[in-house]
Amino acid sequence: MGQRMCPAEAVGPRGFQKTPLQTVVDLAVGHFQLTNGAVTFNSRKQDFELRGESLHVQLWYDMLKQGYKGELSLVPLYVVSEKIRR
Repeated sequence: MGQRMCPAEAVGPRGFQKTPLQTVVDLAVGHFQLTNGAVTFNSRKQDFELRGESLHVQLWYDMLKQGYKGELSLVPLYVVSEKIRR
């Protein structure tokens, strides 16, 4: 039988129980780049590249709502793409 992807109940460093909203991911990246990317939309393939700065991703698990909540921020983001060929 499969397992659920939710964090186990945990105790903090001072013995306090964590809140019902637990941090699963807290990631910060100064610079990122994607090259040779492609996306298909409406049966058309579109090549692209992107690069950005100050990527910050946070993901929480809310035990009360039994679901995930997240935030993504990045400034600036540059996208380069070829024209769609017909």
